[in-house]
Amino acid sequence: MGLLRPPFDRRIIIPQVFFRAVATGRGGPKSPRKIIAFGKTWRRACVSAGQPGRIPHDLRRSAVRRFVRAGITESVAMALAGHKTRSVFARYNITSEADLRDAAEKLDAIDRDSIVTVTGQAGPCRGTIARFTQ
Repeated sequence: MGLLRPPFDRRIIIPQVFFRAVATGRGGPKSPRKIIAFGKTWRRACVSAGQPGRIPHDLRRSAVRRFVRAGITESVAMALAGHKTRSVFARYNITSEADLRDAAEKLDAIDRDSIVTVTGQAGPCRGTIARFTQ
């Protein structure tokens, strides 16, 4: 039976993926040992990348935001990020001021295309023209 089977067991750590090569004695042969914690290594990597203070969930949050902005459907983005509930997904999909500005600009563009000025006996009148199909 394979290590990964649908649905795969998240408790299994595959040594070839998450491991450290550790010597059994001073200068002895190295063998894989599972990684239990990586906090110190993570902090060092963040400092080296010029991003001190980052946490692993920052990457998950960034991924969710990228999925949504790329137009990936919510259900697919949730599956990719491993979110089982909509409420957890919403916590990671943070709306920024730039998101609100972009939405307002899109709405303004739609309104500019659909508003016309009609001059009649009562004077100029602005309104929205709706197209109906039968």
